[in-house]
Amino acid sequence: MKKFFLIVLLILFYLLFFNSNTKIKNFDDKNLHFHLINKLSKFIDFDFKLLNTKEIFSNNKKISYKQFSNNKLRYRFYLSQTKNNVFLISKDGAIFFFSKKKLFDEDIIELNRIETNLKTLIGKEYIAEYRSIIKGITIFNDKIFVSYLSNTNSCFSNAVAHAKLNFNKIIFSSLIKLNECKKIFNYSVGGNITKYKKNKLILTTGDFDIPENLESYEKNDKIFLNEPSTDPQDNSSYFGKILSIDFATKKINIISKGHRNPQGLFYDSYNDLIFSTDHGPKGGDEINIDVNPTNKPIKNFGWPKSSYGVRYTEDNNFRDISCKQKHLFKAAPLCKSHKKYGYVEPVKYFTPSIGITQIIKLNDFNSNDHHELIVASMGYNREEDDMTLHSIKLNNSFQIVSHDKFYIGDRIRDVIDLKNGYILMALESSPSPSLGLVKLN
Repeated sequence: MKKFFLIVLLILFYLLFFNSNTKIKNFDDKNLHFHLINKLSKFIDFDFKLLNTKEIFSNNKKISYKQFSNNKLRYRFYLSQTKNNVFLISKDGAIFFFSKKKLFDEDIIELNRIETNLKTLIGKEYIAEYRSIIKGITIFNDKIFVSYLSNTNSCFSNAVAHAKLNFNKIIFSSLIKLNECKKIFNYSVGGNITKYKKNKLILTTGDFDIPENLESYEKNDKIFLNEPSTDPQDNSSYFGKILSIDFATKKINIISKGHRNPQGLFYDSYNDLIFSTDHGPKGGDEINIDVNPTNKPIKNFGWPKSSYGVRYTEDNNFRDISCKQKHLFKAAPLCKSHKKYGYVEPVKYFTPSIGITQIIKLNDFNSNDHHELIVASMGYNREEDDMTLHSIKLNNSFQIVSHDKFYIGDRIRDVIDLKNGYILMALESSPSPSLGLVKLN
């Protein structure tokens, strides 16, 4: 009977927005799903159901994999955790949690939704229109932090909201909103956040992938592809940076610069290391390490002066074309070497790109003789190692000792270490969103 009434409600809602021939202006199927889920969330059971189990091999290693699918969320989501629970935030700002035990003991993971004021704080209409402005979540010391893209008079910038963690209702307030903004943006906005040193968190920002001259951008989109923003090299700008934020004083410091779109972020507090990943343009995805990070001096990772990728209009062979023609691309030559020009070399780069996303270090924090990293990837091309979980071990000189690739077959948006031999992934390219539970054998 409950399902019958739910179906009736869905039909009525559909009829409100559609007639037999046309759709309301700017209202597509994703918008329909967004409004259905938002309006009817109190009547919907948000749960993940076990879809399949399998073993995945790489060289002589294997992992055990369980996939739980959800046909209600439909949107990308990000993960965080406390000791006993996993938290999930969808890209439209809905927050859920579930017990970690359910991942191991049951075939159905029932999500519990937490009431919040987050959509009101950010802007309900803004979230409904863009649907991808939530960028990250982290929880520590009974506080919850959400990274998002703010919109002030159609000018966009990175921002963070925070609140005391509560399982019934969370009242967010603004922690910081960067005081510079861009009139347009693409995917290169960063936005990952994680716990840092005492009373601090770190936040990544992208270059927003746009040129300086907006008028030229509007007239000729090739400029958008050819001329990266030079803000990442500017110490007076927050774009293309990793920032530390003191959540007591709200003071912001630049920890590193020269980033394009750093989507992966992990802080190893024992060894004082920041591990990050950065999307290259056409090729050149990077794994970077900031050893003993501090704002004095600011580390420089090169973008857009150096990159192992090329402009989208350039040849696929990734030769050092731009650097040989510095007179043509003085502001952004994209030289291949980093070290030669005074920048920090990536520990590893991927050309062609893998659609690199989150990076974590497995929970041997008290070890400084090796570093075992898990790096996730999105993309759509298996031959280029997209949709793959990369297990990379480094020695204490940060040289790669081993690299195993486990093909998952879904775009991996986020990863957390459950600290019991398992990791959990947020997947988004199946017919519906999924959780991927991996046992590292």
